[in-house]
Amino acid sequence: MRGFWICVFGAALVLSAAIWYLLIDRDDERLRVYCAVGFADQVGDLAREFERERGVNVELVFGGSGALESQVRLAGGDVFLPADESYLESLGNEFVLSSQEIGCLRAGFVVARGNPLGLREVGDLTRGDVKISLADESASVGRYVRAVLEEKGCWGEVNRRVLVKKPTVGNVVEDVATGAVDVTIAWRRVAELFKEVEFVDLEEFEKRELVARMGVLRVSRRVPLARDFVTFVVERIR
Repeated sequence: MRGFWICVFGAALVLSAAIWYLLIDRDDERLRVYCAVGFADQVGDLAREFERERGVNVELVFGGSGALESQVRLAGGDVFLPADESYLESLGNEFVLSSQEIGCLRAGFVVARGNPLGLREVGDLTRGDVKISLADESASVGRYVRAVLEEKGCWGEVNRRVLVKKPTVGNVVEDVATGAVDVTIAWRRVAELFKEVEFVDLEEFEKRELVARMGVLRVSRRVPLARDFVTFVVERIR
């Protein structure tokens, strides 16, 4: 009888070890990638392509850059692509192992197709007939818009006229696309994903394009794979 229980115990150990091995092996083949909404469409498509080529699983986490930075600090991961490089700089060498430039982001007005209210300059945001949606400052574009408008001296007045604030750039462009508001300020690359809207260049923002970089996180347990993914994406977007 004693021999029987020894065999059962041994079999249980072998099974536990096998399960542990499979879980670890799967974990080694999964990348967690934090991606700002402004790059979601392109990175999402490229992640699926990378999965097919490399036989790995890419777990994508989309959101505003500020919220994603907080998740990186709390939960770790493998790759972080914020809307601008300042978030990688904020994390510093403690969290970021390496990074590559992926491109630039330009902000401007996003209005309904045809621009029915003829919104062409920042001063138009102070008109009484204009409904405005802006991203809050947990999103890169929200923080950026505030900095530019403060520099121009009109942030206080514009902010008082904002009808609604949303957590991501995609949310505010959607507000315009659905007709909930007349205008927002968002990245061109996000506006181009919505057929109901058009992008209007603004001089104040043309002068201040933001550089975006994609970083490999120091806590990653699969650094070579994370670096391969970053290179794969950068080469196809830049």
